[in-house]
Amino acid sequence: MIDEVVISMKVLVAHGSRMGGTEEIAYAVASKLSTMGYAVTIASANDARDAERFDAVVVGSSLYAGRWKSGCVKLLKHLTHAKYSGPVWLFQSGPLGDQADDPQPVPKKVRTLAAELDVRGVVTFGGRLEKNPPGVIAKAMAKEKAGDWRNWRHIDVWSAEIGEALAPHRAA
Repeated sequence: MIDEVVISMKVLVAHGSRMGGTEEIAYAVASKLSTMGYAVTIASANDARDAERFDAVVVGSSLYAGRWKSGCVKLLKHLTHAKYSGPVWLFQSGPLGDQADDPQPVPKKVRTLAAELDVRGVVTFGGRLEKNPPGVIAKAMAKEKAGDWRNWRHIDVWSAEIGEALAPHRAA
């Protein structure tokens, strides 16, 4: 009798989140990939120090005033310095209201780093803003745009696309 050995691909889903909405998206992505048979590790981008040991990486950052969280940018820098050659997917979240589903420009610093990696996709998801958020600017925005603008179906479909893209490489 011959035993078949299947080695599951290791996927890192790293996130940078200010108020938790982007982290929740990262958990949804990780959950989908896990149900598709991948060995998924989820971590704050600040804690993902050994990202180069993974077969694939997904990085998601909240988008505030056109900027990514610094931990996510540092993680991308780390991957470029480590000459990481695995596939990478990026997402950003934050738009509210009528702009929630509109693609948003990726910050220049992120675009520059992404050009040195094998980035397979970049997507923007709507954000979430509580009625009483901390901070003066967020409170002013909440008067008109409080709510959950994330499209969970879109997030699920995008996550499944990542899983399908990795599928030919899943078993070793």
